[in-house]
Amino acid sequence: MSYTSLLINTCDVVHRTLDKWGAVVAMWTESGVKCRIGYKTQLIRDFKGEQVISYAEVFFLTSANVGHNDRLFFDGREWSILKFQRQQDSVNVHHKEVFV
Repeated sequence: MSYTSLLINTCDVVHRTLDKWGAVVAMWTESGVKCRIGYKTQLIRDFKGEQVISYAEVFFLTSANVGHNDRLFFDGREWSILKFQRQQDSVNVHHKEVFV
């Protein structure tokens, strides 16, 4: 079974370019990105090291264009990315995990 067959959901990725003060300079949307959404409430540390509650964990392929400043849109709601990490197995980077 391949990893791509496990990606049963889709979401929209809202890409944002920010200036040095954090204001949005440009914004565009990539629709229908294959992913797997796992609804799990857990306490995590975000980019700043603060403890926050994550409501879902979203898995992407390594080729998916998802970054720290982006937002995800699924279930009729736009979600901020709290934590972003790449998971590696014994050979290479396997997938991306995004906590929202």
